[in-house]
Amino acid sequence: DGVCGLLHLAITLGGTRTIQFRSPNEMHEVQLDPGSFYLTSPFLFDHGVRYAKASEDTGSLLTLMCRFGFFNEKDTLWAGGEHGPRMHNITEIIATCLKDAIDTSELRLPTLQEVRAWEEDHQLPAQS
Repeated sequence: DGVCGLLHLAITLGGTRTIQFRSPNEMHEVQLDPGSFYLTSPFLFDHGVRYAKASEDTGSLLTLMCRFGFFNEKDTLWAGGEHGPRMHNITEIIATCLKDAIDTSELRLPTLQEVRAWEEDHQLPAQS
């Protein structure tokens, strides 16, 4: 992953996939079924994703992925070239901010009930 993977939110909407990642001493695998999500920095560690074959039981794979975007190539190249102490400082700041926001419930995913209520309040007119 490039620098756009510095902060990455993935939500599995359909199907099944498995994320694999390495800690210093071992490999880990986490199965992601519909409703599963993760917030991570894949730019910073070795990882891979294994996709299950679609079937009548699992359905097609559909994943919503949210990542950083840069407005111009210059910023992308600058950030992508940072791999030393400055990038370490940047990642520590991001991790601290995320932890603080999660601990105070400022950052959270909506509940299914909240999503359904929003859908009800914002129904689009039927297309003909």
